[in-house]
Amino acid sequence: MRKARESAGDVRATAERNAGQLVEDARAEAERIKALARKDAEAEAGLAAQHAKDELRDQVAMLAIAGAEKILRREINPQVHADLLANLKQELQ
Repeated sequence: MRKARESAGDVRATAERNAGQLVEDARAEAERIKALARKDAEAEAGLAAQHAKDELRDQVAMLAIAGAEKILRREINPQVHADLLANLKQELQ
Protein backbone atom coordinates (compact mmCIF):
# COMPACT_ATOMS: atom_id res chain seq x y z
CA MET A 1 0.00 0.00 0.00
CA ARG A 2 2.79 2.35 0.90
CA LYS A 3 4.51 1.56 -2.35
CA ALA A 4 1.30 2.32 -4.23
CA ARG A 5 1.01 5.67 -2.44
CA GLU A 6 4.62 6.53 -3.27
CA SER A 7 4.04 5.51 -6.86
CA ALA A 8 0.83 7.58 -7.00
CA GLY A 9 2.72 10.52 -5.50
CA ASP A 10 5.45 10.18 -8.11
CA VAL A 11 2.87 10.00 -10.87
CA ARG A 12 1.11 13.05 -9.47
CA ALA A 13 4.35 15.02 -9.18
CA THR A 14 5.28 14.11 -12.75
CA ALA A 15 1.81 15.10 -13.96
CA GLU A 16 2.07 18.45 -12.12
CA ARG A 17 5.51 19.11 -13.65
CA ASN A 18 4.16 18.21 -17.08
CA ALA A 19 1.13 20.44 -16.57
CA GLY A 20 3.36 23.31 -15.46
CA GLN A 21 5.56 22.82 -18.50
CA LEU A 22 2.50 22.74 -20.76
CA VAL A 23 1.28 26.00 -19.23
CA GLU A 24 4.71 27.62 -19.73
CA ASP A 25 4.86 26.35 -23.32
CA ALA A 26 1.35 27.67 -23.99
CA ARG A 27 2.26 31.10 -22.57
CA ALA A 28 5.43 31.22 -24.65
CA GLU A 29 3.49 30.25 -27.77
CA ALA A 30 0.83 32.87 -27.00
CA GLU A 31 3.54 35.53 -26.66
CA ARG A 32 5.12 34.41 -29.93
CA ILE A 33 1.76 34.57 -31.72
CA LYS A 34 1.01 37.96 -30.17
CA ALA A 35 4.40 39.34 -31.27
CA LEU A 36 3.91 37.97 -34.78
CA ALA A 37 0.41 39.46 -34.99
CA ARG A 38 1.72 42.83 -33.79
CA LYS A 39 4.53 42.74 -36.35
CA ASP A 40 2.08 41.87 -39.14
CA ALA A 41 -0.33 44.60 -38.02
CA GLU A 42 2.47 47.19 -37.92
CA ALA A 43 3.62 46.18 -41.40
CA GLU A 44 0.07 46.38 -42.72
CA ALA A 45 -0.43 49.78 -41.08
CA GLY A 46 2.83 50.97 -42.62
CA LEU A 47 1.70 49.89 -46.07
CA ALA A 48 -1.69 51.52 -45.60
CA ALA A 49 -0.02 54.76 -44.46
CA GLN A 50 2.32 54.73 -47.46
CA HIS A 51 -0.61 54.09 -49.79
CA ALA A 52 -2.52 57.00 -48.23
CA LYS A 53 0.53 59.28 -48.61
CA ASP A 54 0.91 58.28 -52.25
CA GLU A 55 -2.77 58.93 -52.88
CA LEU A 56 -2.58 62.33 -51.18
CA ARG A 57 0.54 63.22 -53.17
CA ASP A 58 -1.31 62.37 -56.40
CA GLN A 59 -4.32 64.43 -55.35
CA VAL A 60 -2.13 67.41 -54.42
CA ALA A 61 -0.39 67.21 -57.79
CA MET A 62 -3.74 67.11 -59.60
CA LEU A 63 -5.00 70.09 -57.59
CA ALA A 64 -1.80 72.03 -58.31
CA ILE A 65 -2.16 71.36 -62.03
CA ALA A 66 -5.83 72.32 -61.97
CA GLY A 67 -4.98 75.52 -60.11
CA ALA A 68 -2.19 76.36 -62.54
CA GLU A 69 -4.54 75.81 -65.47
CA LYS A 70 -7.09 78.19 -63.96
CA ILE A 71 -4.43 80.82 -63.32
CA LEU A 72 -3.02 80.49 -66.81
CA ARG A 73 -6.47 80.67 -68.40
CA ARG A 74 -7.23 83.82 -66.45
CA GLU A 75 -3.86 85.41 -67.23
CA ILE A 76 -3.76 84.53 -70.91
CA ASN A 77 -5.31 87.41 -72.76
CA PRO A 78 -4.64 87.51 -76.50
CA GLN A 79 -4.93 91.30 -76.65
CA VAL A 80 -2.47 91.82 -73.79
CA HIS A 81 0.00 89.41 -75.36
CA ALA A 82 -0.36 91.08 -78.76
CA ASP A 83 0.34 94.46 -77.16
CA LEU A 84 3.40 93.04 -75.35
CA LEU A 85 4.74 91.58 -78.60
CA ALA A 86 4.12 94.87 -80.43
CA ASN A 87 5.98 96.80 -77.72
CA LEU A 88 8.85 94.33 -77.84
CA LYS A 89 9.00 94.66 -81.63
CA GLN A 90 9.23 98.46 -81.34
CA GLU A 91 11.95 98.21 -78.68
CA LEU A 92 13.99 95.91 -80.90
CA GLN A 93 13.84 98.29 -83.86
